[in-house]
Amino acid sequence: MLGKLLSLAEFTTIYFTWRPTSPDPGDDLIIDCAMNANAAIVISNIKDFRSAQQILGLQIFTPVELILKLINNN
Repeated sequence: MLGKLLSLAEFTTIYFTWRPTSPDPGDDLIIDCAMNANAAIVISNIKDFRSAQQILGLQIFTPVELILKLINNN
């Protein structure tokens, strides 16, 4: 599973920020990275990312949801 995740990883440069988006300012960097990379966020505590999901259309998955998605190749 780790090999699969690493094969999908890409470095990205942050050109734009979407702050403040999260009630927890420490989460804004994660949102900025995901938005600049056009990537989904995988996080176990999704409550602070709900506003980014609604406002920015960001995809958010729990770790279990991501594993199921990778297993099913969706």
